[in-house]
Amino acid sequence: MKKTLTLGLCLSAALLHSSMCGAQTVTPRIIIQEEELELRTDLTLLDDTAGTVTLTQEDRTIAVKIDGEDFSVFHTDPKFPKPFFAPVRGPGGTVMTRPIDGLDAKPEDKLDHVHHKGIFLAVDEINGNQHWAETSKIANVSTEIIQEKGNPGVIDVVNQWLDKDGERVAVTESTRIKIYANRLVTYDITFSAGEDMVEFEDTKEGMFGFRMIDSMRESVGGRVVNAEGLKGTAECWGKTSAWVDYVGEVDGKTFGVTIMDHPLNFRPSRYHVRDYGLFSVSPFGEKSYTNGDQPADPAIIPAGGTLRLRYGMYIHAGDTEAADVDGVYRDYLAGDVPQAGNKAASTDADSSAVIQSIDKLIEDSYEQAGEELEPSNEESAVFVDDCDCDPPRRHRRFRRCRGC
Repeated sequence: MKKTLTLGLCLSAALLHSSMCGAQTVTPRIIIQEEELELRTDLTLLDDTAGTVTLTQEDRTIAVKIDGEDFSVFHTDPKFPKPFFAPVRGPGGTVMTRPIDGLDAKPEDKLDHVHHKGIFLAVDEINGNQHWAETSKIANVSTEIIQEKGNPGVIDVVNQWLDKDGERVAVTESTRIKIYANRLVTYDITFSAGEDMVEFEDTKEGMFGFRMIDSMRESVGGRVVNAEGLKGTAECWGKTSAWVDYVGEVDGKTFGVTIMDHPLNFRPSRYHVRDYGLFSVSPFGEKSYTNGDQPADPAIIPAGGTLRLRYGMYIHAGDTEAADVDGVYRDYLAGDVPQAGNKAASTDADSSAVIQSIDKLIEDSYEQAGEELEPSNEESAVFVDDCDCDPPRRHRRFRRCRGC
């Protein structure tokens, strides 16, 4: 099987950040341009044996099958306050998501936090609007199947995040969703501001989430681990990490959900992972997720601007090791998502440059996130100098301030 690899790092985002050393206030991070900031790979590594995803659209739903087996349904019916995938099934058809009011919940189901719906995307405190809590709605504008059969299946979604009165658009979301045959679901999200700026304030209520079936909860025996080996929701909550895996039992069998951050998001995201079954990741909440150890650091998209965010979610059977979570994460970054047993991306010599770049990307993005680093003259450094400090402090995720 011929493989073609092209690797390039496009460090083309210019961001402004200002703060005073030691102060507990931070000027809002203004995102003045968010173009392609990505590890780009052109890979032809999947063959006909890798599995097939099939998408079928009917009215306000898209049914997703993997090799003929039900995986999930994407719902955009306006009777719901936001779009979501549910139910979500693991290998063999086992349902891993909690029932949803108005969809598949029964009268005897006791549902806390009814706004947690399957796989969903929402966050509170956008210009004061609360989309996570569903007091402000996310209205679907369009849903288009780009690839209805193959690996991956691809859907383009456009949603308008409305204000609390439902009259104005707070921000527009354009997301490309890819669903792979190994049950990796990726969201490539672009938030666009209209005529007014958009401020993402400090909150723990967000953003890319999953609400699991009750039997998988940590409170009844579920297990949580992150890429650094921290274990349990108490240790993993609010931390940055390449990925967090949440494993539990359903009908006596082990299943898991992994949420993956992308190292080229504008800053490392933090995990909102709870023992009662909520599991999500968000870049908006530096103060909330650190219980005040870090100052609030809101992000602003100026009028006409955009902000791009990317995440992955891996639905798997077995525990973290058996599901090769770390390997799937690296496949996600490389753009290659092979089925179990197909390790072409990580074994062939012509992919070594990709693997080395991924390793460096992960190390730079997470192991040193938030640390003070020595100044560097490297033109490729993804940092910005905070010139109010002596010596200058370096903040990850931002290009060098050319005025220094």
